[in-house]
Amino acid sequence: MSKALKGALLSGLGFPGLGQMVLRHYLRGAVLALAFGAGLTMVLIKAARAAMDIIEKSGAATGNLDINQMLNTSQRAMADAHTLGYKLAVFLIVSTWIIGIADAYFLGRRLDSQARLNSSRGK
Repeated sequence: MSKALKGALLSGLGFPGLGQMVLRHYLRGAVLALAFGAGLTMVLIKAARAAMDIIEKSGAATGNLDINQMLNTSQRAMADAHTLGYKLAVFLIVSTWIIGIADAYFLGRRLDSQARLNSSRGK
């Protein structure tokens, strides 16, 4: 398997930045992994806060569960989830994933061509 394909698959199917790390570009890989992790953390915190809000406002915590109250609260929480911060976090996740795949692929292609050039010089 070529380094280009290996790097792209690891960054795309594994974790953004993993392909770069396997291709021995650790700083690039760490930056992508940290950016992806930050975006993922922001989304998870937002989801946990929305879930806690739904539980508190629906009366589920006290045992007085009203299904209409729960539906209204969850609809409001979902509307609140689409704030600018949430959208930026999702954008960060998607963009680091795409950049990670493309960067690992082109980095691998460059390493593959260097290896072919070195092997042709050695003959």
